[in-house]
Amino acid sequence: GHLARPLFARRTRRMYDDDGRWWSDSPDEAEAISVPGLPRSIHIKEDLRFGTGGRVWNTARALVGHLAEHPALISEKRRIIELGSGTGLIGIACGMLLSAHTGVDGPRVAVTDMESVMPFLRENIESNGVAGAVEAAPLLWGTDVSDFGAPVDAVLMADVAYTDAYAELAATLASLCGPETLVLHCYATRKKDVGQLFFDEIKRLGFTTEALDLPSFVIGWPDGWANGITLYQHRAPPSL
Repeated sequence: GHLARPLFARRTRRMYDDDGRWWSDSPDEAEAISVPGLPRSIHIKEDLRFGTGGRVWNTARALVGHLAEHPALISEKRRIIELGSGTGLIGIACGMLLSAHTGVDGPRVAVTDMESVMPFLRENIESNGVAGAVEAAPLLWGTDVSDFGAPVDAVLMADVAYTDAYAELAATLASLCGPETLVLHCYATRKKDVGQLFFDEIKRLGFTTEALDLPSFVIGWPDGWANGITLYQHRAPPSL
């Protein structure tokens, strides 16, 4: 039989591949991303003016798939932070999966990135009707996180470890976490595995790391799309 068209097929103008080379085109309109377990598709507008942060990466799709397969992980959480949100896909998915009955006033999910990305993030949040549950907030790694109410209940991140600011990212993660904080991190190994510096740094800070199974819907991806992708859970030490 013929292969079904991928649920996340894109209309594009120019995009990067996983090694940073241009491979096709950026979208002229929002992409509808369907993930089994979500109540509806997520519509994401990508924008290459924000570089690699302006597109949806397969690590983000995989992490959303894990949350959709295991919604109880986050449905009752009161404060969830996404680091290096880019398009906001993961945080928007969280907003769709949250229980409405936790007694929390205002948004329970904060998608964070640089100040310049905020209008882009807010546009994607509003277009998906989750502004009541999800807010966009600037957060520069290595700076004060007291406004986020640490320790938070969950920290989510995908494709963020490839940075010279790995020590600042690790310090921010440590500042946000308590021993009960759920930390999920989807990561793709690439040719120059600079992300290993981040893993070394959080180990030095006392975090432990465990690899989890990828969500089942990833199995249906075209050959090569899931290459090198691993989903990790990091656990903070009893005291930081």
